Amino acid sequence: MLQNPKNLKVINLRECTRLTALPNLLGSPNIEHMDLSGCESLVEIPQSFKNLDKLTYLDLSWCKRLE
Repeated sequence: MLQNPKNLKVINLRECTRLTALPNLLGSPNIEHMDLSGCESLVEIPQSFKNLDKLTYLDLSWCKRLE
């Protein structure tokens, strides 16, 4: 069953070592918790992150390629 991205509050992509990019999250303004730790191939965070006003937890540890 698919959920409405507006209702999305938690994203857990921990240890997704092949993840290189994140989608535009403008359609998910209620995200509160995001775990991206261990995403070694992630190279950038989209500009849409600045619009995630409810985001209170963001783990980017071990994201070695982020600039």
